[in-house]
Amino acid sequence: MIKKMFKKKNPLLLFGLTVFTLIVLGTVVFPMVSPYTWNAIDSTQKFRAPSSTHFFGTTERGLDLFTCIWIGGRTSLFIAIIGTLPYTLIGSFTGIVGGYFGKKFDFVLSQIMTFIYAMPLLPLIMMLSFVLRNIGLNTPQVVYTSIIIYSLFSAPTLYKIIRVETIRINSEEYMKAAELIGIGSFRRIIKHLLPNLSGQIIVAMIQFMSQVLIFELILFFFGVSFMPLSTTSWGSLIPNLSGPNTFKDYYWIWLFPILTVSVTTISLKFISEGLRIAYDPKVEDSH
Repeated sequence: MIKKMFKKKNPLLLFGLTVFTLIVLGTVVFPMVSPYTWNAIDSTQKFRAPSSTHFFGTTERGLDLFTCIWIGGRTSLFIAIIGTLPYTLIGSFTGIVGGYFGKKFDFVLSQIMTFIYAMPLLPLIMMLSFVLRNIGLNTPQVVYTSIIIYSLFSAPTLYKIIRVETIRINSEEYMKAAELIGIGSFRRIIKHLLPNLSGQIIVAMIQFMSQVLIFELILFFFGVSFMPLSTTSWGSLIPNLSGPNTFKDYYWIWLFPILTVSVTTISLKFISEGLRIAYDPKVEDSH
């Protein structure tokens, strides 16, 4: 499997991993070698266009955008990881329980997940964010809470995938044989079911990471959240484009953060698609 994942016939995975690795390295290396302090406001350097001095230009507060982007990447990637955990744990657990045990478990979980899936997620989280801010939570707390709620309410998508795959695997001959020789349900799930579900779970995790990055951007773009001067993220670098001159005259302020988020999410999608191909036995058998 490892050999198949990295051989030349899987260029999506290789390309995605290369780009994503470079982005992660950039968040580590570039802030350390940059001559600028990312949060040092300089009113004399406002709205400077990209140049050899400021590669990505400067912001409305005179901050070096290049440095801000790589510092912000640390926060955004951390948010993506934190946001993916509830989605993965809840979606996988409920999918396995519903698909493996069936009957009442499956009926109850299906009804709950259908109800959650039908809720208008974005308006709900936007209202929740405003409420959290009004009761005294600071901005990072609002952002993390909103992302976790988004993750939990997105879990029905993974639940459906894992449930269907669990039912399929549970019908295989080796699962029936394990039951006949007296292996308990817990051991069958750990030893046979989870290893066969791992590919689906990993692919879904990486796909959802890219969704969290986009969702964080949406939160800031619509003014649901804003980062204090003590920290930054990719989402907080996207200005509200309602100003008459921002979009045209100061294009770099929104262009480079959006390009960074886009390249990162595309690389994650390439990784997930490459892994899907690698884990798919039909694709493996065809080569």
